[in-house]
Amino acid sequence: MTQQRPGKPVLGLAALALACAGSLPAAHAADTTWKPAKPIKLIVAYPPGGPVDQMARAFSNEMANELGQPVIVDNRGGASGALGANFVRRAEPDGYTISLIMDAHTIVPSLMKDAGYRPLEDFTPIGLVTRAPMAIGVNAQRPYKTFRDVAEAARAKPRSASYGVSQGTLGSLVMLQLQRLGNFELLNVPYKGAAPALQDALGGQIDMVVGFPSKVMPYIQSRQMRVLAVTSKERSKDLPDVPTLGEQGFGEIDWSGWMGLAGPAGMPPAIVQRYSSVLKKVLSEPAVIERFNAAGMPVDFSDPPTFAKFMASETAYWNKVIVDGKLAASN
Repeated sequence: MTQQRPGKPVLGLAALALACAGSLPAAHAADTTWKPAKPIKLIVAYPPGGPVDQMARAFSNEMANELGQPVIVDNRGGASGALGANFVRRAEPDGYTISLIMDAHTIVPSLMKDAGYRPLEDFTPIGLVTRAPMAIGVNAQRPYKTFRDVAEAARAKPRSASYGVSQGTLGSLVMLQLQRLGNFELLNVPYKGAAPALQDALGGQIDMVVGFPSKVMPYIQSRQMRVLAVTSKERSKDLPDVPTLGEQGFGEIDWSGWMGLAGPAGMPPAIVQRYSSVLKKVLSEPAVIERFNAAGMPVDFSDPPTFAKFMASETAYWNKVIVDGKLAASN
């Protein structure tokens, strides 16, 4: 998601960026000579086999080769990612514990009062790794050809169209924000994961799902589903015939799922710079690029300061969506 969004963030972008500025290396620091002396834990705050786990394993071996030490993917799933996030938060900022975080990292603390971590202040941004738009897919037997069709039907008859998402995810907030922007109401059917929601959409129990294009591509090719819109500013290379939400009258929208590398707050500048340098090199390797592309998550590297600003923008925007929608848990 870019900074070009409708609405004003609940907190200033500059203030949020400053919140994690103490964790970033100084602008003049260019020391990339740090050499780890023992294995490194790469924390994934989700179970094995999921998208974050897959992406972590797509480049961890190459990072190990560059750093001269094993990079061990350590899955610590639970509490919508909060369990793993708090493990990293409490770790020593010595470079031996880092994490591949995703968009939910900046969303969960606004939804869960007991999340236990602050997405900016408690972490050191290292670099953006990948970013991809979401796609809104619909059962091919439904009459909707575009998402505008869905909105018009829902204005005429509220809750006449249904969608399935896991609560507290980027997809759930995307759908809620679209309803708010377009002044219509859909039927939200909650699921514990993306896979069962997709299966129910294929089976006709619900109309729509939201996810990365790669997840619905096989069903588009088999004509079981079609895509109504993508959430990026530009059309997806994978779905060139599908109009963006902006093209369908929803304004300057650029909402993307993303993953990035971060560590505990207070990591020394030399360690951050070393990781940033290694990450940039690894993400430029053809084999890694191919693995990311195959998963529908193209490489999108950024340096630590740029990633910090991006995280601040994400936190501000989605916190406002949650506050305006009164979505946060009451206890």
